[in-house]
Amino acid sequence: MATEATKTLNEIYGVKWQRNLHQALQQKQSVLRQFVTVVPDVKSRVVQFTFTGTSEMKRITEAFADITVREDQKFGRVAMYPVPFYDVHRFPNDEKLYNNDIDWTIGSIIDEVRAAAARKMDQVIIGSDWDAENSCFKRNSLPAAAPSSPYEEEQPYGILGKRIINDTTVKDFDLANNSIPATWHYDGTQTAAGMMADKITHGLQLLTERHALERGVTTPVLILSSRQIEDIQNWESAYNKNYGFGDYKKGNFSNRVLGIEVMVSEMLPYKTPGTDKIRLNPLFIKEHIKFGLWQDVKVRVEPNAPNAINWGQVITTLSIGCTRLYDESVLAIESDEERTGA
Repeated sequence: MATEATKTLNEIYGVKWQRNLHQALQQKQSVLRQFVTVVPDVKSRVVQFTFTGTSEMKRITEAFADITVREDQKFGRVAMYPVPFYDVHRFPNDEKLYNNDIDWTIGSIIDEVRAAAARKMDQVIIGSDWDAENSCFKRNSLPAAAPSSPYEEEQPYGILGKRIINDTTVKDFDLANNSIPATWHYDGTQTAAGMMADKITHGLQLLTERHALERGVTTPVLILSSRQIEDIQNWESAYNKNYGFGDYKKGNFSNRVLGIEVMVSEMLPYKTPGTDKIRLNPLFIKEHIKFGLWQDVKVRVEPNAPNAINWGQVITTLSIGCTRLYDESVLAIESDEERTGA
């Protein structure tokens, strides 16, 4: 009887904290809406987005003119695949007052899971993967072919990662033709922070040239690390500059001077891990980046972990995905992490 009561109690807590975690992740999605196009509560195995190439309006010169059809216009589907994650936490349940403090215990665990899930969301958006050998993030270089199952290790995701076109074609991000070198700067600029400011303005100009950025219609977004934000703020103060970074608050803000949204993340990948200290800062168009949280967010509370005595456990699973529609809408700004700020 006691065992059944404990089982029922844990099922109740599992449902409660599953709902709370889902609400917390929805709050995170609300923040991300400032930076990417969010597809909420995804249900399908894969999400397909239709994309076309750059179009051009033609002049009508007579009443019954023949039409000219664009034969070179790109058209197809870009797929967003779910990347599944899980986390398992154990806690002691042999105290006499176990049922009295279990709610607080599970709440603490779920709060940590929420923070871990938020970091994974940043990682999937950027398209970075942890490089254990070099203890840093690298670009997601998988898969070599379209995955047949969401549980395959090789999944495409992210702004700087690979994407799947028309169900089978795997296309990597063309870093060589869509990046601003770490050494690029305007004449006279000597500090790393000043170089970053130069590269941001240059990147915005390149996106405008590509017809990806249209002020008032599309939204440019830049991802920086907290250290880079600090360096630019110190540079602005030391050299009496104003690039709009002085009003940075709470990890994200709209830069009114440059007209961009700035997302702060520590998941930025290195260009060549183990070889150089060049990190990649994505500068992209919000409307052309799709991000989704699948509906399979689950929290399961078990009073007794398998093969363990007096241990309960909390199991959490969720799936998230992200893809870009166009390479032309993304630039990777290279930054040298070995240089000093101001």
